[in-house]
Parts: sequence; structure tokens; C-alpha cells
Amino acid sequence: MADVGKDVDGDFLNGASLLASALKSQGVEYMFGIVGIPVIEVAGAAQAEGIKYIGMRNEQAVRLKVQGAKGFRAPVLWPNN
Repeated sequence: MADVGKDVDGDFLNGASLLASALKSQGVEYMFGIVGIPVIEVAGAAQAEGIKYIGMRNEQAVRLKVQGAKGFRAPVLWPNN
């Protein structure tokens, strides 16, 4: 049985890497968020997977960017669409 929590190289995965890998496998290309301590690991893991992370300073700015992105690129992952 394979070791749970390890990648193909035998290195341990953390939650951020697992989340980024899952998002990439679902075709996510862009990730919008608020820059800060809670998302640093996830944003870094997403960038390592090739997902473009666009950080903002507040929720309103994120929402405006997502609405703009929906106009030229679909689909965009955003809760409460």
C-alpha cells in the first residue's frame, strides 16, 4: 500500500500543495485572493503548480477583478456565482 500523504517522489504533502494540485487538475488557471498570512502557503503552492495568483488588499478589489475576469475568460472559480 502506498504511503498516505506522500507524493510520487516520496516527499510529504501539505494541505496547501494538495489543494493546489487538486485545483490544477480541475483546470483552474487563475486564483484571486487577499494577500496575508492565512493564504501565503496556498498562494505559493498554487504558483508552484502554474496557477496565476492575483493578490489584492481587500474583498471589494477581489470581487471587481473576478467580475472583470468573467467578462473575458470563463469559467472563473468564485463562491456565490
